[in-house]
Amino acid sequence: MNTSPLATTGIDKFKGKKIYYLSSYSLETSKKFSKGKKNIVCKNYLNNKKNKEKNIRYINKITKNALNDLYPTLKEKKYLKLNKKQFHIFIYPWFLSFVSICHDRWSQVNFFLKKNDKKFFYINDYNIDPSNFISDSDINFHFNTQNNDFNSYLFLKIFKFLKKKNITYKKKNIELGKKKIVIKEKFTILPRLLRLLDSFFSKIFFNYNKIFFDSFHFPKFQYLILCFRLKLFPTRNINFFKSQTKPVYNSKIREEMTKYCEKNFLFKDKFKSFLYLTIFEYLPSNYLENFHILNKQASKYVNSKKIIISMHSVDHNEIYRLFLSLSIKLGSKLIWVEHGGGLKSKYFKMLDYLDNYFSKIVQWDKTNFISKKKIQLSPTLYMNKKLIRKKSKYLTFFFVESFRYSEGVQNFPTYEESNNYFENILSMFANLPNPIKKNLIFKNKANNGMNCSERFAKKFNFKQLDRFNEKGGIFKTLSETKLAIVSYPQTVFSQIMYLNIPVILICDPEQFYLDKKSLKIFESLKKNKIAFKNFEDAKRNIVLNWKEMDLWWKSSKIQKIRKNYLKYYFNVDPNWDKQWFNFINNQKEKVFN
Repeated sequence: MNTSPLATTGIDKFKGKKIYYLSSYSLETSKKFSKGKKNIVCKNYLNNKKNKEKNIRYINKITKNALNDLYPTLKEKKYLKLNKKQFHIFIYPWFLSFVSICHDRWSQVNFFLKKNDKKFFYINDYNIDPSNFISDSDINFHFNTQNNDFNSYLFLKIFKFLKKKNITYKKKNIELGKKKIVIKEKFTILPRLLRLLDSFFSKIFFNYNKIFFDSFHFPKFQYLILCFRLKLFPTRNINFFKSQTKPVYNSKIREEMTKYCEKNFLFKDKFKSFLYLTIFEYLPSNYLENFHILNKQASKYVNSKKIIISMHSVDHNEIYRLFLSLSIKLGSKLIWVEHGGGLKSKYFKMLDYLDNYFSKIVQWDKTNFISKKKIQLSPTLYMNKKLIRKKSKYLTFFFVESFRYSEGVQNFPTYEESNNYFENILSMFANLPNPIKKNLIFKNKANNGMNCSERFAKKFNFKQLDRFNEKGGIFKTLSETKLAIVSYPQTVFSQIMYLNIPVILICDPEQFYLDKKSLKIFESLKKNKIAFKNFEDAKRNIVLNWKEMDLWWKSSKIQKIRKNYLKYYFNVDPNWDKQWFNFINNQKEKVFN
């Protein structure tokens, strides 16, 4: 019997045999996906878009069921002191993410097994204990989802749970790969000082302010006017709900809960059974062992009702969500504000959560609102000053890496798709005429596992990298940009359109699951050569217009399309502070009068 090695993650290193890879994330980032016999990659199941909506409905359903099933037990054993509604507000975002992760890995394994049911494989069974990668907080859990040991253990559990006869296991000590070269970001002293001051004043004026703004970017001057009119002391609350915990793994409690699930929650649905048997190996300790620490920290700020305006912290800050769940008992009003603006995906993982627990949902885009809760307001990233462009000579490429391992409901390109895109656009840049190529600048938002900055520098020049946190930031870069290329149809594309800087969008709209309205807008942009799916078409347009880029961009035809886009997705009100004041003041009157 011929048994082949199966690599599930980047930990696995095999030599001298025909190797199968569970997916493209099992390969080293720097390697191209070989078509040879030694690199047989099972294409990621997410490339099949047909079952996307069905999967999301299923994930949402399982998330709600699991929370309802587990709440009574956690309450009875006194691991938490929240009612059911508070419990959902507190844990739902993490739980939805975890169910999505398990479903992704589960689907990939089953996809592989179905494709290779007549072949035999062996998998490395490493000496990994879940206590080695337990997280204390949401944000650390998010980082851990990208680690090989985290995923290797999860894949192994899935394979063993399924008990397939064509899979065997080989005991092996874990061997971590060499440390990757990380390009360090530069941080200035002033932002750190401002954060310290903000943290100091936030705590002093928390009780005085009847309105609490989560940590996100408002236009500074307009925000000061807004706070003055609302009679608030202006604070940004950047580090207000910062985690002060450490990972704790009480094996006795977790084994007890897992045995309880094994006894009481076995279903015909194999995935659901597997999920219940896995939760307590991965559950961050802030939801279990450290709950009393969080409760003490959040409770000291819950002494009067407030209007709480949320953004980023709802996603990855469990202390903040505990504060929200405790605040609603006092009659506080929860408002959520959209993170960014651009062409819209038809899938949004948090929609049910927001509809259930937030009284208002503020969006940047103009849509046909289904719910009375939704309202369009001028973007929080309002740029009230015109950008002066004197030495605009650069071709600036803005890119966001996809995560190596899916860490939630996927509404953006997969890791494999993102890698293929990056290779194609590097090839496009390499074939540009030298006068354009020498002025190429690469701006990568973050390294999410693809190491794109390192790859770009290797192919071109280290000096052509532009880091986000350098002095002057994005606006300094844009002031020197002759043409911007954006790889994703969201916030930075909207910002550049608003600033009226020549820009083209290069992406596949299907990989972003755009809704009908956004697809229509994309086609309009594509027809007028502002958006492209084809790299060769984009290159021709860049070369054709490079010498007279502003002349092309400022034509009446292009400007009309640009203004239409902004109307729907980045509709900045000149009286930003007045618009926001009227909205918040109206909410204030309802709560406090």
